[in-house]
Amino acid sequence: MKVVIELDDAASAAMHELRTRTGMDDSTVLSRALNIMHWAVKQRREKRIVASMDESAHTYRELDLDAAKGVDRSLLQGL
Repeated sequence: MKVVIELDDAASAAMHELRTRTGMDDSTVLSRALNIMHWAVKQRREKRIVASMDESAHTYRELDLDAAKGVDRSLLQGL
């Protein structure tokens, strides 16, 4: 599938940074981002939190996944 998107300056800079840090092309960065979003929405659907843990400090930061809050659960049944 071919997808054409328009990015504002901030998103364009973020995309450039991700390409530079990972060595991935645009298509791969977007595909991986879609996979992560798919996984995160599925975790929220299953009433799990998505978080980053700092093992040395024994703290975590939860991902604020506003996009998943408004998703109709019936649309996610197959995810």
